[in-house]
Amino acid sequence: MQYVLEFEILELNYKRYALIIKENEQNKIRKLLDPVLSEIEASFELTMVAAVGQSLGSIYQIEESFNDALTILENRILTDKKLTISLEDIPLTKDNSYFYPLDFERRLIQFVTNGQEEEALNTLERILDKNLENQEADKKVLKSFVFAVIGTLNRIY
Repeated sequence: MQYVLEFEILELNYKRYALIIKENEQNKIRKLLDPVLSEIEASFELTMVAAVGQSLGSIYQIEESFNDALTILENRILTDKKLTISLEDIPLTKDNSYFYPLDFERRLIQFVTNGQEEEALNTLERILDKNLENQEADKKVLKSFVFAVIGTLNRIY
């Protein structure tokens, strides 16, 4: 049986593309994308990674799924998966860690130093949301996270 995959593709920049796929099961997406990515890697001697955000209940949640995919890409070093990675593959905000990737810190510093207040606040809000969504986070972990943010602010000023 051959499976037909409905999708739209958007070029984000010369190295990144976004696929909007009409499929809810991440395992099916992985089974379809892994062979394609492997073939591209072999043919062009490139390293390929696909990040699969959460399935959507509505097209209006697309930004949330896209942000999930960005989080996956920023934290892909935490997993041994190589081609198609989903949130379940990456241990985010576990009992002993917090979410604060270097890329986010760099963006936050850049926005603050450039006076881009709205962008800085949006970045900080996203970082806070990711860390506070884990209600069971250890107080020690949250304290470490706060000190990391304070350290960033000290570097700015």
